[in-house]
Amino acid sequence: MYNYVNKMLNQPFSKKLQLGALLQLILLHTLYSQSGSDQLIFQGKTALRWIYGGQKASEDLDFVSWMPPSQFRKLLNQSLPQTRHLALSQFGMGVFEEKPRHASFGSFRTLILFRPNTQREKINVRFLHIEV
Repeated sequence: MYNYVNKMLNQPFSKKLQLGALLQLILLHTLYSQSGSDQLIFQGKTALRWIYGGQKASEDLDFVSWMPPSQFRKLLNQSLPQTRHLALSQFGMGVFEEKPRHASFGSFRTLILFRPNTQREKINVRFLHIEV
């Protein structure tokens, strides 16, 4: 996967999108390391990009599953400490936060932000989970 990341970093995406892509990979790694994550189906533009080598860049990580949003929230909460640790080791010291967003019934939305101390811009990744 890291060879693919190195190749992707040489593409003409902005630095912000490149940093966001690295945070996406960290989040996917820590989320899918959790027990029960095999019930999540990763979909959308970002999934097409990471799985099939698509060229569209997006800040979103979209999932569908049979699990209720509360169970997805639990999986995400279990993955966030490791995500924070890996973000600090990848990007340096900074502020890591999660900001829940309004979601319709049967769905879950949140925004994961990391703001390295050495840059002005935040690194954003948006999560969307829909129970089917």
